[in-house]
Amino acid sequence: MSENVIGVLCLDTHFAKPPGHIRCVNSQPFKIMKHLVRGATIAELLERPSLEFFAPFIEGAKALEQAGCAAITGSCGFMALYQKELAEAVSIPVFSSSLIQIPLMHQMAGGKGRVGVITARQSALTDAHFEAVGAGHVPVAVAGMQDEPEFSSVILKDEKTDIDADLLAEELCAVGRDLVARYPDVTSIVLECTDLPPYAHRLQQAIGLPVADLTTLSAMVHGIVSRQAYTGQLQYD
Repeated sequence: MSENVIGVLCLDTHFAKPPGHIRCVNSQPFKIMKHLVRGATIAELLERPSLEFFAPFIEGAKALEQAGCAAITGSCGFMALYQKELAEAVSIPVFSSSLIQIPLMHQMAGGKGRVGVITARQSALTDAHFEAVGAGHVPVAVAGMQDEPEFSSVILKDEKTDIDADLLAEELCAVGRDLVARYPDVTSIVLECTDLPPYAHRLQQAIGLPVADLTTLSAMVHGIVSRQAYTGQLQYD
């Protein structure tokens, strides 16, 4: 297998994955390999996380490494809780969650203000998730998508498989506008949920702030593990 492949640990979900989603092969200019953890649902990972529940993910990470992947990520930001366990299980880089970017976003703003975090379900995202990815010291402002009808129906309740992209984008923008209105010191946004990156450009247009998510992190990690020779002419200025 090509050393450029990024492995993705996938929850057992069946709704549409549009371009921008880590599980959509059209999202990135590099290959991914998916490992489906059968029976692992969003609800269980959000509401009843345990190391016993997560054991198949660790086995999946080992399988992706054995298959030749260069690095491993997950299809849900709540996998942050098990960053240490996943990274210890394999010898290749692991970036379990977009939340790993929180300290980076804070430092890029000079350590000022807060990093806004938009998550699938606010009540499920705890201090333990931030601590697990080294972001426990960073001031954050959190908002959840759990009360938005389209997002909740497709992502959280599994009531349908098709997504009204415009409606979900409008919901994300509404949550983002409300977040920055309540916390004017927010300097950037990190999207915890891997189902939100397809609409990140709409959010950025709506609030005018830097927006990070799993696709931005994946692109950076891919660049790190797949360095190429530079070409071009020598410059002296």
